[in-house]
Amino acid sequence: MATQLDEHPPDDWQHRRGQKVNVAESSKHNTTIDVRVTRYLVKRTQLGTSLTPVAIGAGILAKRFPEVVPPSIIFAFYALVLVVILGGVKRLGKRRLHTEAGMVSLGEDLLVRRADVTRWAHDRELARLYGDEQSFALRARIEDAGKLRAQLTQVLGDGHKLQPRGSSIVRRSVLGVALASGLVAIGAIVLHKILLGIFGGVCLIFALAAYVLLSQRVLRL
Repeated sequence: MATQLDEHPPDDWQHRRGQKVNVAESSKHNTTIDVRVTRYLVKRTQLGTSLTPVAIGAGILAKRFPEVVPPSIIFAFYALVLVVILGGVKRLGKRRLHTEAGMVSLGEDLLVRRADVTRWAHDRELARLYGDEQSFALRARIEDAGKLRAQLTQVLGDGHKLQPRGSSIVRRSVLGVALASGLVAIGAIVLHKILLGIFGGVCLIFALAAYVLLSQRVLRL
């Protein structure tokens, strides 16, 4: 007598097959990648940013009225502002990023919870996580940019788009100023115009610093 084969697999087999699919999907979304992490203490960086224009104004005041504000006090104030700004930024180096339920794991000793992130943004290989107490900049390899965005979206939801701080026109203008300043400095050195050379060199430094600042990719709401 021929035995009729059951066309429908047992429920237990279907259950095991479903488990395998779930595990495969989970491993697909939980791929770990290496990122370089920089942590920012929000209150310290905000304090340093607030003190910077005060320091510039104090320097101008000290230059015009040196008998009222001694240069030594200004230099000490500059040093204080620099310590505050640098103390709010810490490079944590290369970390292994892994997402868990409601959390982003950065290495073995740092967990960023979903509740601690107010918003986040990305652009290619760079992602920034913004919080009330601390923020993070995560930079992956360019080939891992898609994985970085997918991992963070899985935990934090859709992110915003990072954009350069300054428009392309402004950044090109600043580059033009830097180029002109460099040519002035070189020409002044050739003609033995010391003061003009110093002026051109200082303008070149400030123009390059401004270009770097304007090129930073930030969240613009």
